[in-house]
Amino acid sequence: MKNNWRKISVVFLLVVVVLLLANNNPVKQYLLSLVYQETITPENLADHYAKKDFKILVVPGHDNQYRGTEYRGLAEADFNLLVAAELSELLAADNHFVVRTTRDFSAGEYVEVFKDFFQSQKNRILAFRNQKKSLFRYFISTGELATNETVAHNFAPAEVALRLNGINLWANENQIDLTLHLHFNDFAGRIYNQPG
Repeated sequence: MKNNWRKISVVFLLVVVVLLLANNNPVKQYLLSLVYQETITPENLADHYAKKDFKILVVPGHDNQYRGTEYRGLAEADFNLLVAAELSELLAADNHFVVRTTRDFSAGEYVEVFKDFFQSQKNRILAFRNQKKSLFRYFISTGELATNETVAHNFAPAEVALRLNGINLWANENQIDLTLHLHFNDFAGRIYNQPG
């Protein structure tokens, strides 16, 4: 009896592997959706826009603590904040959009809802991050996903990663239709004290 269960288990695993390797199969698409969730369709977006309920979250990259790239005292975080304020104003002029932001445009600090979320939901954010990282690593190891780095990045400090994952979790839970992360990237090969 024990050998029969082993045979059944092996056959089952082989069937799963074959299904995963087949192109455009629903099992593969479902498993990949655990990493890259399709939570909204173009039709949903058009519907939300028509109902004047198209939710946009503007995320000015970096913050007052982790300021991004700097040159002669000018910090990326400040530029991101200025662009985010202008963009938010332009978007809010269209009453079909509901525009929110993660940072206060005058002080640069996180708005209260995000400050509170980062602190009170830290364990949930970490669990969310760990789940996505595990799935992502699994799909890279199986060849289902490939990484392609087009812009060189430094590793994010743990606190920055917590905030970024917290923003993603919050956006998912609050049915945000579009999240815009704003950044300026420095030229990777420039001399540190010369303009990029």
